[in-house]
Amino acid sequence: MKILAGLTALLLSTVMLASCGSSAGSSSEGPSQGAQVTAVAPPPDIAEYPDSDSSERVPWPYEDGELLSGTADPGFAEGDPGEVSVIMVGPRTGSKLLFVYRNNTDDYIAEMEWTATVRSGGQLVATGGSQGDMPAHVEPGAIGTSYIYIPSSVEIPSDAEYSFDVEYDEASMASYHRAPLVITEMNHLGDTFVGEATNRSGVPIDGSYTVSVFCFDDDELLFEAGRGSGANDKELADGESVPFLVELYGRECPTYLASVAGYYK
Repeated sequence: MKILAGLTALLLSTVMLASCGSSAGSSSEGPSQGAQVTAVAPPPDIAEYPDSDSSERVPWPYEDGELLSGTADPGFAEGDPGEVSVIMVGPRTGSKLLFVYRNNTDDYIAEMEWTATVRSGGQLVATGGSQGDMPAHVEPGAIGTSYIYIPSSVEIPSDAEYSFDVEYDEASMASYHRAPLVITEMNHLGDTFVGEATNRSGVPIDGSYTVSVFCFDDDELLFEAGRGSGANDKELADGESVPFLVELYGRECPTYLASVAGYYK
């Protein structure tokens, strides 16, 4: 059953896409480039969540912050106490309105479904729903990334006010729910990101595998570098990995936050 979270309103300032130089964080050393984004608050003492059998609970199998990795550190806001709330709204790129949120509840959450309304001068000008929250599970205190789909034909004024609402489930290993993987290597090589993600859930995970890369320039959210995919859709036993590649198509991505997800069997 979906859990309802409170409403968050944000005023979007004009966001300009900066023309940046090549990323200084490029590396062929693997995990050394992927600085982990850690939770502001530690998880609660009882770090457990349901497995595929809802009558049983298993320990949270991940370390703090390892489900969202990268080099970006824009100094995110703390968000609303006790709520899942939006802490950054980025530019609208095509039909995507990008945003970042923080989970300040005591829950390990998943299957997030966001809705947004857009007003200008008190008048409703657009509405939309989220597609593809990442990472698949978000622990207490941690951040997540997502976007609202709004058709590119809809014009949104620069002074628009956005209101967000969210429903979510408690994170579990229920069949066909989205399953997070841990990025163990990620390299920025020219116009691409190439890396590898590992199943550390303790249970088998299946494809298809989705890769999300949010690009930043200092404290400015620039764009999502497409929705890449794993090199194959094979089942991964616990400890097995899948390689992935995400293309930038000529765009600069000075720093980034990335995550990978598949599905529980």
